Amino acid sequence: MVGLMCMGMSASAQDNIFSQFHNHPNSLNPSLTALRSCGRLYTNYRHADFGPLKQKYMSVAFDIPFSETYSGFGGMLYVAEEGVMQTGSFSAQFSRKITIVNDVFFTLGMEAGGVFRKYKQSRLVLPSNIQTGQDGGSNLVLPSSLVFDMSAGAGLNYHNHFIGFATHHLTETGVKSIYTNSQLYRRFTLHYASRFSFSMPGRNDGYYSPQVIIDKQKGNNQATMGVYGMYNSVGAGAWVRTHFPFNVSFFVLMGTINSKNMQFSYSYDFPVNGTGLVSGAHEISIIYYISDFKEKYHKLNQKNCLSF
Repeated sequence: MVGLMCMGMSASAQDNIFSQFHNHPNSLNPSLTALRSCGRLYTNYRHADFGPLKQKYMSVAFDIPFSETYSGFGGMLYVAEEGVMQTGSFSAQFSRKITIVNDVFFTLGMEAGGVFRKYKQSRLVLPSNIQTGQDGGSNLVLPSSLVFDMSAGAGLNYHNHFIGFATHHLTETGVKSIYTNSQLYRRFTLHYASRFSFSMPGRNDGYYSPQVIIDKQKGNNQATMGVYGMYNSVGAGAWVRTHFPFNVSFFVLMGTINSKNMQFSYSYDFPVNGTGLVSGAHEISIIYYISDFKEKYHKLNQKNCLSF
């Protein structure tokens, strides 16, 4: 149990990456806030188990484009509970779109905010608690922390193709992590996505979007590949997610339902290997699209609101 607890604490030194990454673009690359032509509000919730440890992750975010200035603005609040530890972050993102030629443009983005960590003393169980029969709680006081954090990213767009690169936690170093009790090592994200439209009988349009994401962070490297698509008001997705160096893989299935400007998605991570140590994970996302600031209930035009 002590070993698993230590592993859980070590895992908190890395970022959680939502399986529904396309429904949480702020965490992938701050330059994505300038890619869309409509704003949106969204929330994500994820529940997973790592051995006996319960892990819960929640995020509330928004992104809004400003077509007149070729820029975008976003914000995010993220909280994670992993055993006795609670970590989180709050940040704001700003990005700018730079057109090179028709259908070719760059997006550049910056993110700034804070990262915090604290411990729930009531959940802390020491060997002495077990020997004395106490339920939990301890006189041991674990330090909390709040540190400044920055990220930067860029993207290249050609027609309906996007490739981006982002560096997260620019202000974090191994030495600083030790002294501030905030072990968030730098994370590098490489992301490719494309989007293709198709038509079915009845003049109903849909699209599908292949995705490849590679994340590199000390002790927690990941590769994700798959595709998702939408047709009318329903959608589905499937992808494979592999963690290195643990060589733990998941097969992810997702379903989506649209209603006016609302979108609801549910996904489940099926463990392919690593059975016994990890179990499946549930994830939910809810999105409200701001397709028109003047007409609150204006019907969303999916073609004009690209989502990678």
